[in-house]
Amino acid sequence: MDPHVLFVSHDASRTGASLLLLHFLQWLRRSTDIPFEVLLRRDGPLAEEFAALSPVIHVAHRPQVSRLLRRAFRRPGPVPEPGVVDLRDLERVLRKWPIGLIYSNTVTNGQVLRALAPLGCPVLTHAHELEHSIRTFASQDDFRLTLERSAKFIAGSDAVGMHLQARYAVPADRIATIRPFIDTDDWIREPSDRGEGLRSALGIGPECFVVGAIGTVDWRKGADIFVQVANVVQASRGARDVHFVWIGAYDEARLYELMFDVKRFGLDARVHFTGPRTEKELVRDIRAFDLFCLPSREEPFGLVLLEAACQELPIVCFANAGGAPEFVESDCGFVVPYLDVHSMAGRIVELIAAPALRASLGRTGKAKAIARHDVTVLAPQIVSQIRLLLSA
Repeated sequence: MDPHVLFVSHDASRTGASLLLLHFLQWLRRSTDIPFEVLLRRDGPLAEEFAALSPVIHVAHRPQVSRLLRRAFRRPGPVPEPGVVDLRDLERVLRKWPIGLIYSNTVTNGQVLRALAPLGCPVLTHAHELEHSIRTFASQDDFRLTLERSAKFIAGSDAVGMHLQARYAVPADRIATIRPFIDTDDWIREPSDRGEGLRSALGIGPECFVVGAIGTVDWRKGADIFVQVANVVQASRGARDVHFVWIGAYDEARLYELMFDVKRFGLDARVHFTGPRTEKELVRDIRAFDLFCLPSREEPFGLVLLEAACQELPIVCFANAGGAPEFVESDCGFVVPYLDVHSMAGRIVELIAAPALRASLGRTGKAKAIARHDVTVLAPQIVSQIRLLLSA
């Protein structure tokens, strides 16, 4: 029997790492004969889509449920079908399949890797995180276990790979850099479509210019910087025709803090936070943007860069904030000094006034996304790493 791959995801949220894994597994199912299973540490809106591709094991978190499951699993008879499993029972339940490789889709899965150590499988860890995310989402013990158990790392950008080497002394020969990808066909803009639905819902006319951003509304993603940039652009232009739209999930306390500033800047009618979108809705609504702003303090790479590029949107991002400049370079947008709000606003004002430049940068970005970051280009590179470790 061919060895299976167990893909371990920290959750099934509609965020970058989980979406990238889902897209990869969809391609893997269509394009290869590699058998696999999925383990989810936490549930989320993508769980059903993962379940459509393979058996899914969910890690139990409620002690009372775990005790009942452990009693059930000790009864004579066959191993239960995949479902909710206590961490302490994972290794025994997974013996049902001939697991030959564990693919950990984040550096935060250390406790799972420890539980699965008796399987004796090599671990391939896909590192999407930089320093702030590692310190926020992984305990010291989790990350130490990930470093110890991983035979090899896939780094999601040069920035991630260099961080693993410089901060954690991971040897270069244990790191393969494979940047994120999307199915670019899903994101190509119809030339006549400008996201009229979103514009109408927000009261933005077709003549108005929209600066867009996408991501969870939090400190790392720079939602507060987005508001500051909007204020500088407004002050420099007297720009009644410019709107700033952020698509992404938020909690009410954080939104209140942001809107506190928005109101005092007098931008209530110009800055909009829409809340989350499904992928299908995002494909539709991103078309309302004329320019993509990435104000993240830390962004390992960002699928949103590729999604924006497929819409032929010029991109403005910060230097020294992660992997975004590796895509933007000098030919599909501008990279400005880290947290320099005035430089970012200045580039946005420049692009608002230069439709020919916007179009040129946008065309280049789209061409780069298709040529370098389509799933058909980069997914086979991940398969090569998987096969290498399966055959070791």
